[in-house]
Amino acid sequence: GGGGGGGGGNVDVWELSWRPTRDFLHAEYPACVRLSDRLGSASLAEEVPFSGQDRNQPRITDRCVTFTMERCRFCAQGGQSLQAVARHWFGADWIQLWGSNPGIKNPDSLDDNALLRLGPTYLVKSGDTLARLAARFGMSDRQMKALNPDAEAESLAVGHPLCIMPRACPAPSYLAPGSPIDIEELR
Repeated sequence: GGGGGGGGGNVDVWELSWRPTRDFLHAEYPACVRLSDRLGSASLAEEVPFSGQDRNQPRITDRCVTFTMERCRFCAQGGQSLQAVARHWFGADWIQLWGSNPGIKNPDSLDDNALLRLGPTYLVKSGDTLARLAARFGMSDRQMKALNPDAEAESLAVGHPLCIMPRACPAPSYLAPGSPIDIEELR
């Protein structure tokens, strides 16, 4: 939108917003914009004139920023529920997400751009693989890979941080998914 500015010129104010998808994890992403001053009234440091540009042409400059994605974090959309976030992350436990984010007052309607903690960070030890860690923490291989797209399944570097979402009460490993549980067996 536009508005009045000093010196009788128009001032245009623009807001650039970007919401990363689940695929944007654990890395830095550069973003650049090209700015133009058609009135010649703004102070644009580091001008980048196009070839053949003269004083009657708009002054142009590029500005770049780097977005750094935090490991084990998720940016919620306004009105999204913790249940929806949990489904988004392959059936995570929404109550566990709520426990990891004590500042959330209403799990049924999150604030726009609420930065959520998905789980703790685990540092890889010698002999770890994604499959072994997924089994250890009660996660699916798909969930482990989605949370850690930068990790190589079989050759993890010792000390490499991984995002994990351990199940609070994983079923015993000898039970097949969906099988009935005999309470006496568990005692």
